[in-house]
Amino acid sequence: MTDADRNKQVTTEGGGGDKVSYFPYRDLEKVIRDALRAVYADVSVIKSPSDVMTIKENDISLVFAPEITTSSNSQSISTWPPTQFTIELALNVTDAVGNIISRIRVISSGAAEFSEFKVDFGLAGRRAATELSEKLKQEVNANPRLR
Repeated sequence: MTDADRNKQVTTEGGGGDKVSYFPYRDLEKVIRDALRAVYADVSVIKSPSDVMTIKENDISLVFAPEITTSSNSQSISTWPPTQFTIELALNVTDAVGNIISRIRVISSGAAEFSEFKVDFGLAGRRAATELSEKLKQEVNANPRLR
């Protein structure tokens, strides 16, 4: 994940015609890293997939480069936080020299009603992130090319 990715701000729909803004790469970086750490014994963060020196120094064999797309909405006209949040994560997985090994795609969603999120406005997004983590672990474990 590059610094440019981390600094990408996204604005999506909330409720009542409002919008919500967030940084999907920065917000999901720990979720993705923790999911990979649940599968692999050693996970390192690198500045970019082309950071050859760090890849070599850390003896990295697989590089996961994320592409994240999000959407949100709410049917409510009276509350601004989203009641529905969706995350689509595509990971290009390459070997240490950049050859494509696999591509993983995971879609997750989270929902929250007003009574649940009145003190936790990001609840639908956090639920989508939790589901994303579980689905990512399952996809990596199910892919023999990534073992």
